Amino acid sequence: MKTQAKYLAIQLGITLAVCLIFDTSLGYTALAVFVGWPIVGTLVTVDDDLPGGWSNPDGTVPPPWVTAWCWGLLALRFSVAMLAFVVERLISTSGIWPFLALAGGSAIVAVVLLKRESSHVGASS
Repeated sequence: MKTQAKYLAIQLGITLAVCLIFDTSLGYTALAVFVGWPIVGTLVTVDDDLPGGWSNPDGTVPPPWVTAWCWGLLALRFSVAMLAFVVERLISTSGIWPFLALAGGSAIVAVVLLKRESSHVGASS
């Protein structure tokens, strides 16, 4: 699951970078990156996963796209994309920016202070 968390984090970074660089919709970009990219990748490599293909020469390995795990991950990715639409709608609402700025700023301060405090507690013991 750690590997999947890394992939999701990378995809989130790509989504945010594309949105900031090209000024695209957060929701549609997340849908393309989190759902479209894996589907296209699966379609491109489907022949390799079939019996006799590059990834399955002897035909003993079931293709990943027939497993519940694969479809569960796709459902998770779709959920993340839908949350991006929610975030996009929340951000577009006027009056939310000061609260988001305060929440983000205080979260950064909290992380810095908590890390500093945890390093001091370990040093004094």
